[in-house]
Amino acid sequence: MAATRSLGLAFATCAFLPLVAVAQGQQFRTLAKRSHPNNSKEQTYNVRLGDVDGDGDLDVVLATVATQSRLYLNDGNGNLTDATSSLPQGSLSATDIELGDVDKDGDLDMVVGTMKQTTRLWLNDGKGRFSDGTFGRMPTHQDNTYDIVLADMDLDRDLDLVLANYRGQNRLYLNNGQGTFTDATSRLPVATAKTYYVAVGRVGPDPFVDILFANDGTQNRVLIHNFGARKFVDETATRFPADTWRSFGVHMADVDGDGDQDVLFANYQAANNLYLNDGTGKFTDASSRLPHNIDKSYRLEPLDVDEDGDLDLIVVNYFGQNQVWLNNGSGGFTDVTAARMPVGSDATTGLALGDLDQDGDDDLFLANFGATNQVLFNHHRQIYATGTPSIGQVYNLELDSRPGYAGPAQSALPFLNLQALVPKVDVPPFGRLGVHPLGIVLLPVVSVPAPGGQVTVPVMLPNDTRLRGLTLHSQALLLQLPPGWRFTNTHADVIQ
Repeated sequence: MAATRSLGLAFATCAFLPLVAVAQGQQFRTLAKRSHPNNSKEQTYNVRLGDVDGDGDLDVVLATVATQSRLYLNDGNGNLTDATSSLPQGSLSATDIELGDVDKDGDLDMVVGTMKQTTRLWLNDGKGRFSDGTFGRMPTHQDNTYDIVLADMDLDRDLDLVLANYRGQNRLYLNNGQGTFTDATSRLPVATAKTYYVAVGRVGPDPFVDILFANDGTQNRVLIHNFGARKFVDETATRFPADTWRSFGVHMADVDGDGDQDVLFANYQAANNLYLNDGTGKFTDASSRLPHNIDKSYRLEPLDVDEDGDLDLIVVNYFGQNQVWLNNGSGGFTDVTAARMPVGSDATTGLALGDLDQDGDDDLFLANFGATNQVLFNHHRQIYATGTPSIGQVYNLELDSRPGYAGPAQSALPFLNLQALVPKVDVPPFGRLGVHPLGIVLLPVVSVPAPGGQVTVPVMLPNDTRLRGLTLHSQALLLQLPPGWRFTNTHADVIQ
């Protein structure tokens, strides 16, 4: 490391120019240098993110139908490597995988929902290697399970399991605290529906967790937790508007900022629905506040896309344009897809949100059925370079700060080093530092133009052959108002 530092990269900064390419103005987009496996022919149905190997970044698990489910490990910068060999092998027709520490040993285990097979339990050894712990720990029902959720349903401080079953009884499995589940479906109402999705949360002001089921072509259901009676009671008739949509997704979120949980339904071949909570757990149809798009929606996830303090929505559609809807702060939404999302029409059935590149904003992983999965990186804060650094040549660093929607007074302090900081270090409130502070090269502070939110910083590399083969790490500190100074991701390239 000392020899590397002694090279003394005396970079000279050339004049910087604002980026002008319109296609690069979108907030979410793919990045060619960020690698992830391409399993384009697989039928990926759903995706989840979590730190399965304990290294501080988000890894990816994919539920695939008729083929082996997948595990991708993250290097901390958003590059994903196939580690599927660390999973139990075999085709399961998996429709969902939930991550959670079911046996309380400090790591994330996996529960796998399947079609016409027993729900699987895969236990983590703490290093991201999984063994099949299903036998003796999981009830043996073989259902058409389309979605599952892990949550503490009986308030005993462990993760229980709710299963959404298509053309069958939905189920509740209770955890004994050590990762062994017992069938407690008798606590649910007896019902057979085409249930696609399940969400849990507090519908009313009490502390108990309730259940929402999204159904295909029949009334969506709300089950209220009667803790004293140790059961869930169907109170749909007195709490929900009547509906018979083909609802493939349901989510709870406080979209109007009044402190209670509202409900969103993703509908197939119909407009999506928003039901507003009155604070007591009774809901009013406010779907007129959503864009009236008739799509084949599978998922509708809340995310503060523009960091203005309210929850916006990411909508994914089967063979349709995936969308971004911005919240006005009161639960009214505007479609801003054209400026924020790349054009596409994939068979997207699953969506996961998470900070894959550790720059403090959430990226999107799109699970596409029978097509290549996509990672759309959030350029709300981003540093990147499309070119390759070469000695004696100009290396262009591309900085994004609220691209296409930047406000005034945005600045950036880019910096470089031949050493990374591994693991990255949290520096509150700025975020995660990934470039080593010893030997760091600070470039001049640059102004980021509004509203474009993009600037190119050309860096002249020394004509020194000793630099060839070394990795150049770059990062920046961005001033965004609000919230203030924040770190971008870290970008790395090998010098040629």
